[in-house]
Amino acid sequence: MEQISHHKPSTSSIHLKKRLAIILEKKWRILAFVLGGALLAGLISFIMPKQYRATSIINFNYSSINNSLLSKSGSLDNEIALVKSDEMLNSAKQSLGTSGVNVSIQDLLKSIDIKEDKNSTSIIISAFSNEAKKTAQIANTVSQNIYQECLISDRSSYIFMLKSLVDRDKQLQEKIRTDGSAPPISSLTRLSSADDKIVTEIAEFESELEGVEIDNQFYQMKLDLLQKILNDKFPQISTDISIINDTPFFELKQKIERSEVQNYLRAPLQKLRGFTISYPWGAELDVKQFETYKSAFYSHLKSIVKNISEKNNISDTGFLEKLVNKYYEAQIKVNAIDQTKSVIFNTMTSLEDKFNQIPFTSLDYAREVRAKRFSNNLALKIKSKLIRVRETESNYLAETLIYTACRCARQFC
Repeated sequence: MEQISHHKPSTSSIHLKKRLAIILEKKWRILAFVLGGALLAGLISFIMPKQYRATSIINFNYSSINNSLLSKSGSLDNEIALVKSDEMLNSAKQSLGTSGVNVSIQDLLKSIDIKEDKNSTSIIISAFSNEAKKTAQIANTVSQNIYQECLISDRSSYIFMLKSLVDRDKQLQEKIRTDGSAPPISSLTRLSSADDKIVTEIAEFESELEGVEIDNQFYQMKLDLLQKILNDKFPQISTDISIINDTPFFELKQKIERSEVQNYLRAPLQKLRGFTISYPWGAELDVKQFETYKSAFYSHLKSIVKNISEKNNISDTGFLEKLVNKYYEAQIKVNAIDQTKSVIFNTMTSLEDKFNQIPFTSLDYAREVRAKRFSNNLALKIKSKLIRVRETESNYLAETLIYTACRCARQFC
């Protein structure tokens, strides 16, 4: 006979059936707990004030941050401090106001947070508020203002200037070291006091000319950069801004430029006591009026820019005004330096004629003395200029590459 096998159900299947039976028995209670929890979470979410966060990012050129010439190489401290500066907060407040977002400086300060990325190549600006649109507007407005300020205060020209001065200083120190002391003197080569004075004067103006030329390269570089920004950001009015046909504007600008020329030549004239210079415009201007000229000029320039903006429906007038002021500051410097170089050239032409009249027996000696005095004078000027330039480092900011705006704010609580 065949044997019939009997299979007993496994222990695990028995336990599973029991669990299913329990769940089916208490399904309404479980469902009530789930629905109750969902309703409670929704109620809490509805009652509690919503908080939104919006984030925008400004990326910088690595080489403009990490440069051994900078006192704080690898740091974005200046840029981060700028975000919460009074100037930037006021600027952001005004920009937000024109967009219909009214916020106090104190609330604006509380609603933003700044972080530097771990590679020190960008800063992340986050805004917080209880309105999604407002939050995004705050983040984008603050970031845009910082981006624009970095754009017009780009430190590329500053680094160029610093490198030029440091390199020239090294060259001069090496030259002074290798040249040694003054050449030997004899009764035949000895310079008369009048001839020695001519050598001193021409060496002073030669060194001044080279120092002025370094400034010229710096301001020309700044001017070219600002012209490019003007062309890129305001192409419809860049020509009207860079070529202003207005008599009071021209006259005030001319006074500032001529005052700058006199300021450039003040140092050599103080050193060469009794030496006089003939300026193309005749009598010297009263340099004590320099700040008065500047105030009147920039006030008049502001009204011109305002008229141009209104005619062309320019909305970002705050940035345009800053850009135009920086543009004309650089242009005035470039024009003043050109005039200064012209005055020095004319002065040196007259001095060269006198230098060539030095007795033949003393001329070679005079040339050696002239070269040494030139190097020593220029070395002092370069050292002094280096100190002054380094003191302005905080006025220049890292070169911006891109500004990424926040498209929408996200609720985070």
